[in-house]
This record gives sequence, structure tokens and C-alpha cells, in this order.
Amino acid sequence: SSRRRHTRYISVTGVQTCALPIFRAFTSDQLPQLSQSQIESLETSDIVALTADQFSYLGGLNPGDGVQYLSSDQVVAMETADIALLSTQQVALLAQNTGRLRALAGEDIVALSTQQLRAIGTQFGSLTTSQIVALQDGDLANLTSEQIRDLTTEQIAALETKDIKSLS
Repeated sequence: SSRRRHTRYISVTGVQTCALPIFRAFTSDQLPQLSQSQIESLETSDIVALTADQFSYLGGLNPGDGVQYLSSDQVVAMETADIALLSTQQVALLAQNTGRLRALAGEDIVALSTQQLRAIGTQFGSLTTSQIVALQDGDLANLTSEQIRDLTTEQIAALETKDIKSLS
């Protein structure tokens, strides 16, 4: 994967050595019990260690709602495959924060389904121009009229002619 892995450094007899990533292995039974502050305090290595299936259990009022407490750095640590498997509700929760939404790589945006893209809702205009340009013709063609209206002049100008034709 192209994602950067975070490691902790320890000092042994005054010499700093690099350790392998340290993370807590959570079970699917434990994840729904995590509070907002516990989710916010997860190291990026903890996020990397979660499987796609485990994100559906991540704490919150309803299973999986805990993604709304992830920071931008934690979202960056997620694998594209994990992001692609989020429910539409989880994508909508991520999209409530512009920073988290903009933290998604172009490949993450491309991996989202039409329903997930629509779940971004009115925050769609908050995507960066490079994120918009990364979308495929079919994805652009399935945007809601509100999402198209929310595109900035810069975003529209960055699209290719074939992309603009797919908006109609």
C-alpha cells in the first residue's frame, strides 16, 4: 500500500531505535464499546490494524457510527479498500467534517460507489479539485443536481470536456 506506516521510537541505553508499529488488537466485540474520546485517541497504527469489517463495528450510538470521531490523520491511515467498504451512513458521517473529507486520496474517492458519493451530500463541493478530477465519467454522471450545483468554478474548469458532457 502507498499509505505511510507510523512507528514509535524507543531509547535503549541512550540510543534511539526504531520499533515495529505498535498497536492494540481490538476484537469486533470490543469496537462497539469504544467511546468518542477513545476513538479520537487511537494511534494511526491502530487504524491501520483494523480490518474493513471492523470499521463496521467501530463505536458510537449505532455500530459503525464511530467513524465520525476519526481525525483527518486517522482517515489518511485507512486503506482504500477499507474506505470503499464503509456503509453509505459511515461515508455521510465522515463527510460531516471537511478536513476528513479532504484527507481522502483521489484513489479513495474513485473507490467509492455511486451511493457512497451521493452520501457525501452537500459537502461534495468541499472536495478538492484533484479529488473531483479523479472521479470517473460514470461517477460524475450519477451526482445529484445539488452536488453538481455545489461544484466550484475551479472544479468545473479542471474537468475535461467529456467529464462535463457526462454531467448533463
